[in-house]
Amino acid sequence: NSCVGHENHASFTRFVLHAPLGCGYAFYLQAVFLYNLLFSTHITKDAVFLFRTMYPALLFFLSIGFALGVTISVSVLLFYQLRSIMRNRTMVEDWILDKAQYRHREEGLEQFVYPYDLGWRDNCMQVFLLNWYARGDGITWAVRKGCNQYTLTVEQLAQKSRKRARSRLYRCARPYNGSYFPLSHGLWQCLSCVSVFEERLAVAEGERVLVSRVHGRWLYGETQPAGCQAKEGVR
Repeated sequence: NSCVGHENHASFTRFVLHAPLGCGYAFYLQAVFLYNLLFSTHITKDAVFLFRTMYPALLFFLSIGFALGVTISVSVLLFYQLRSIMRNRTMVEDWILDKAQYRHREEGLEQFVYPYDLGWRDNCMQVFLLNWYARGDGITWAVRKGCNQYTLTVEQLAQKSRKRARSRLYRCARPYNGSYFPLSHGLWQCLSCVSVFEERLAVAEGERVLVSRVHGRWLYGETQPAGCQAKEGVR
């Protein structure tokens, strides 16, 4: 997602802060109005007129529903945004860090130190400055002692090398057209779908696929030319 960049990160965070505040205030005003309309003995003529016809009443309940929905949904987005800022890492970097910690434990290496976590105070200061300008140039970042600008890059390269070394070559026993709901392969195959946003690889019978990981009933990999030499399994 490239909608939030280095220069507008603070502005975007302020937006997702003020949006639920404004919608929450609107919901509060409408809820108080509705409560007074139902339970108060002092009702104005304007309030009664609002519900005499269907159209104004429909707009009122739609507005109160949208106000509540935006308040909840954007508040969740605000939570993840603030958590990302305080940790100074994105969701993709969370995934890389999890794999790094697992790799270091499995290979008996020292615990991996995430280079950009400076502590929650300094992490927040990377984004929230009084002059509204982002700190740094968006290319070179402050790192922890003992780390450098390429610590995370070196770790990613090590993970990719390990991934290639553990990959296995499979030969397709049945064709697959890349459908999101492959009913011809069984109902459980459809129901065990990991994500509807990920692309599917269409393969023909006998085609070879280099599989890097397995999740449930799905294999993740890429097609290989016929000359590729590797241990082969049938799937």
